[in-house]
Amino acid sequence: MKNQLLYLVVVVVGLMACEEEMFYPSGLYASQVERLLTKGDTGQWTLVHKEVDGEEQSLDDCTAQHQLHFYEQGDSIAVYEISTCDSPDSIYYGAMYASATDEDQGNPNLFSDSLVFSGGTQQFVLVDYITSTKLYFTNPRTNTYCQYRLSE
Repeated sequence: MKNQLLYLVVVVVGLMACEEEMFYPSGLYASQVERLLTKGDTGQWTLVHKEVDGEEQSLDDCTAQHQLHFYEQGDSIAVYEISTCDSPDSIYYGAMYASATDEDQGNPNLFSDSLVFSGGTQQFVLVDYITSTKLYFTNPRTNTYCQYRLSE
């Protein structure tokens, strides 16, 4: 019986160790989320999946293929959507910051759930999942869900 219990514990621990990465909301600070996106200076993320109104969009069409570029600029982060087509185009999302909890909500500066933009075309997106290599978010204004992977 002890051997079976020990075996079960080893299997459970082994499976937990195989988990790829932690995901939001596992206690990340807003500054950590910003660092994940910028990779310390410049982060480039490539679109791998997109849904609009719940319908998957083809990524074969040149208009659907794009990257998000996060540039750290002093105390703000500039975000651009850049087309990867033959004639590149860019859209300025705005100066971004990761939303954080207030002091009265417990632990201050924990990432709450959104990336907020100012001075550009976007207002905010809701982060569904974030790791060092993956970013999934929803734009409630356009009812768009996007999945990005860190570009090599």
